[in-house]
Amino acid sequence: MANKGKATAFLKVNKPVEYPLDLKGILPTPSRTLDLMNEAEAHLAIAKEQIKYAQFWFLQKMSPLDDIAFNHLLAGNMAGAIAIWSKQESLSSLQNELVCYLIESELELAIKTAEKLYEKFGNDYISKVDANCTLQMTATDLLHQFVDSLGEEIGIQKLLSFDLGTDTKTYISSQAVGPLINKISLEVDKTKKVDHKDPKARIEAARKLVANTKETFSQLKSILPPDFGDASPCSRVRLLV
Repeated sequence: MANKGKATAFLKVNKPVEYPLDLKGILPTPSRTLDLMNEAEAHLAIAKEQIKYAQFWFLQKMSPLDDIAFNHLLAGNMAGAIAIWSKQESLSSLQNELVCYLIESELELAIKTAEKLYEKFGNDYISKVDANCTLQMTATDLLHQFVDSLGEEIGIQKLLSFDLGTDTKTYISSQAVGPLINKISLEVDKTKKVDHKDPKARIEAARKLVANTKETFSQLKSILPPDFGDASPCSRVRLLV
């Protein structure tokens, strides 16, 4: 709240406001306006949104090790900060290490760190972020929310090649397959609307269906395991839609 008060006062007189964790030279300069701040505050008033955004930012002042690492970070030494945090697997160390990997676009390392973070500290995570929060989420819920948010930003299919835990890979695959199957279903629905008493219309609709789903089936084939049912991946998906 103190930060908000300062920012509001500065912005009302068109004076730029800065904070140490703007991380100049590491992160792009943030755009702060009264409208954007009010919008952010509205989001953070919702418990699940608060936890969602907390998953992508630093936790401060939870251990002496954090202070040392933040000194490196604020000096622009990201590698030094990561080296300090990697010395112990505490909740804040793993969370802050995860954020550093995100900033450096080391997404595979970020998700691996998230797996470890929620496996070890999932039961305490929400209470550490906000002691007054009554939201209930399991370690799996937290990991899935993190993966979903990341997938929304960069595209879930970009996560498929990462060397992750079996459960995480299975979840990512399911999230990547769903939209593709929905896309095929929409094309199938269009075909069903054709007058089935008109042979020419049926043939034309079939040609369009093949053309419009060819790339989608190709993407599915690259995602689904070779042993997905007795039939080929594409044939099995046809049964699903």
